[in-house]
Amino acid sequence: MAEAVSSLRIVRFATFEVDLQSGELRKAGVKLKFSGQPFQVLAILLERPGELVTREELQKRLWPDTFVDVRSQSEHGH
Repeated sequence: MAEAVSSLRIVRFATFEVDLQSGELRKAGVKLKFSGQPFQVLAILLERPGELVTREELQKRLWPDTFVDVRSQSEHGH
């Protein structure tokens, strides 16, 4: 289960630490290269630990003004 330190916006789980404010991911204190959309997806999931986040919710958060055809994603195995 993720442990959140809300005032600093830091989430810790296993040997990982995520600083949602600075956009940094560390494993055992070592900064990892992990940014952009993958980091945004991680941040969204960490906001709701233990809850299901649907593909539609992710699409709305990551691409709010873009139409994504779910049928074409399914056809290509996404």
